[in-house]
Order: sequence, then C-alpha cells, then structure tokens
Amino acid sequence: NQQVIEMKLGEIVNSREAIANVLAAKLPIKAAYQLSRIGLELSKEIEAFTAARNAAITSLGTCNEGGAFEIKVTHAEYPEFERQMNELLAADVKIDRDPVRMQDLGDKAEVSASDLIVCSKFITE
Repeated sequence: NQQVIEMKLGEIVNSREAIANVLAAKLPIKAAYQLSRIGLELSKEIEAFTAARNAAITSLGTCNEGGAFEIKVTHAEYPEFERQMNELLAADVKIDRDPVRMQDLGDKAEVSASDLIVCSKFITE
C-alpha cells in the first residue's frame, strides 16, 4: 500500500538545494533509487513552477527601453505578480511515492541535519 507525500509547492521550491544535497550523498542503492525517483517528481514540479513564473513575468512585465528581451515586472504590476506567486507557491502537491525511511539511508550517509529537516516530508523515521 503506497503512501503519498504531500507538500506545498513553496516547500519544494525553497528546498531545491537541500534536495540536491541529499541526492548527491553516498547512500545504499535502494535508498538512492527511492530518492532519485522522488527527486525526479520534485524536479518536474520545479520546472512547472519556473514555467508558470516566467509566464507571469512575461504577461505582467514590460520590455526594456532598448527593445532587448529583458522583461521586468514594474512596480505597478508587482502586487499582482506577488499575488499570483503566493497563490502558486501555496498549491498542494502530491507525490505518489513512499517516503524513504531514515534507517534505509544507512550509517555512512553524509547528510546534514539541516538538509534532513528540509527533506522531512520524504525522509521519515
């Protein structure tokens, strides 16, 4: 019976570095495989967020005066941009994967406590 990992999109976006650190750690093969599967799902969410953020910047932004492709959200449009980003970051995300158990990481895994805290939704006791 597979569990579901539930997170807010903002948690995923804000934990990119910790996720990368955990995925880079030397782990037993089973844990590494499980984490890589979770990492792929999280990467898809980050890519979708980036695309949505870029679309908001494009729709609310203005090109620079020289006509070069440099879009900026103006001061007047920023409240709407911020509202859209906050709404997006508050979105619920469900990953259909079992969390990895801490004991499966093994005794030799070099993962910082701060990274484990950030990744606590998908690394459980």
